[in-house]
Amino acid sequence: MAWKRQSQVEVDSLFAGLKARDPLGHGIHVLFALPACFLAAFPTTWLEWAWWPVTVCFAVRMLSHHRVLGPLVWEWPARLALAWVLWAALSLAWTAGTGQQWLAEWGVARYALLIPALWPVMNERRWLVGALALGALCGNLSQVGHAIGVAAEIPWLVWPRLEDRNSGWWDPVVGGSVLCAALGLHMAGLSLGRSVSERIVGGVLSAATLIAIAATGTRGAWIGAAGVIGVAVMIAGWRAVRGQTPTAAERSFGSSRMVIAAALVVVLCGAAVWFAAGETITKRVGEAREELTRAVEHGDYSTFTGARLTMWGWGVRAVAAHPIRGVGGGGYSPWVQGKMQEQSEPETGIEASPLLPHGHAHSWFLHAAATTGVVGLGIMVALVVVCVMNGMRETAGAAGTECRPTRGYDAGPALAMVGLVCAGLFDSIHVNQQTAYWLWVLVALCMARRPREAIGARAKVTRQSPGAGGSA
Repeated sequence: MAWKRQSQVEVDSLFAGLKARDPLGHGIHVLFALPACFLAAFPTTWLEWAWWPVTVCFAVRMLSHHRVLGPLVWEWPARLALAWVLWAALSLAWTAGTGQQWLAEWGVARYALLIPALWPVMNERRWLVGALALGALCGNLSQVGHAIGVAAEIPWLVWPRLEDRNSGWWDPVVGGSVLCAALGLHMAGLSLGRSVSERIVGGVLSAATLIAIAATGTRGAWIGAAGVIGVAVMIAGWRAVRGQTPTAAERSFGSSRMVIAAALVVVLCGAAVWFAAGETITKRVGEAREELTRAVEHGDYSTFTGARLTMWGWGVRAVAAHPIRGVGGGGYSPWVQGKMQEQSEPETGIEASPLLPHGHAHSWFLHAAATTGVVGLGIMVALVVVCVMNGMRETAGAAGTECRPTRGYDAGPALAMVGLVCAGLFDSIHVNQQTAYWLWVLVALCMARRPREAIGARAKVTRQSPGAGGSA
């Protein structure tokens, strides 16, 4: 079967036609797609149950409605995702680990099935983004419950965390990464909102997410959060400098009042974060200084920070040893173990760290380079860049008119991807189940020629012949 590239109007008409011909199937598909996004921020057991119902529904519907996949064939995020999955699968041929270790790492790529599974209901994208944000908010509520449980000594509300860390139902590191992505969603509403109400909602939820990130005690997530905020501010500033059409919020507030409001939000967020997690922040910053000093001045890598530095060092060595293909999926830890055993005089700190060898390099792109080489790294970087660009660009208008920048929560998936990138400096996003799930959901939401929202009211439904609309 072959498809031709379709215009935006044809894509809109194709989706509107599918919804009109199969309203029951569309409704059922949406019914499964919403939980697939909503449960992304839940514990792993929940998200394992979240992805397969929508995938099965997709497979059944495509028996008779496969023409809707035509536009997806031309999407670079879909192509690059497929290339990544295949290259990582091929690495089984040279992995330094066992087949079981390779499967454990590569297996999380099963969530990439969400890309085609969510595509037939992409005309409901705003609902999917909303479900994703609402699920993250539920994770925040689990942190509130933990805090209440600790304060009131209610055991069933307390999650097994270190005394000074509150990440709710998440592991602190994974929770920090997920919350950085959620922060990107809400910062899109705050900095790029189309209305006053959207900016207020984005601001409130951004503040709540910042408090939640601070409470996790995950220092990498703190840095990642700062990166997300910086990128969001730069994008908003760039658009203002470019003189793009002001939104209703910008017209109502005015430039000076917007600056004052933004400054007030920053002050209030800072105060709220310090009030909620000031003690945790102070303690964790002090620990970081001490651990860095021990590593740099005394060669002691037995601390959490020292162990992470060592993991990064081994990642760099793996890339240097196998720059093109890497050590293979699941091969990082076995490769490190082998090299440690080969050394007659192990380097200072490697054996001293009780955390080594770790299952991954604790850095998204470094681990991708170490296990799949520059080929895999190139594919992954290209995938992220294309997704962010697509997510920040509005779908093309009629008759090939120029694309407009996306605003508000519509730009949320792109900034959430930025959040994963910033958190990924200290976490292997594509390896951990919960962050990998977010990665592939965001890829699914960042297609360039996606159908426009509410197309049933704006696009004319045309009856197509078997050869029309790009099918053959």
